[in-house]
Amino acid sequence: MLVTYQLPCASMSTYESAGAQFDFERHAVALDAESRTRVAATVDLARTWCGFMVAIVSGHADPSEATSPGGLMELSVTRAAYVSQLLESFGMPRKRIYQEGKGAAQPSFQWSGRVEVDLKAEGRGKEGCSGFRVED
Repeated sequence: MLVTYQLPCASMSTYESAGAQFDFERHAVALDAESRTRVAATVDLARTWCGFMVAIVSGHADPSEATSPGGLMELSVTRAAYVSQLLESFGMPRKRIYQEGKGAAQPSFQWSGRVEVDLKAEGRGKEGCSGFRVED
């Protein structure tokens, strides 16, 4: 999982990568201790900085987990929905979470033109996402 964030005073974004095991059938994600600490630190930054935003980058998925290019993007978008809910479960305000890179190509990491995404409203969210939970 790759999560980016940008502080209001920073000229560049900071990129964090955290290890997570996704179980879509059980609607759960398991984080190791280091990843849990990183996510909690990201949420703490959001509480400190009023202009803090988090972007979830889609398009970074393991090709061995999907049988077609369309399936690969669907898997990545599903993971992004889980990461968004993970951040919300740690206390991150929904209005500060954005998703980038929903096209077939890798995202450019540009911060212009961000749009808040509601996956369920767009019909791309999985039914099971509302039953999401974080496991130890």
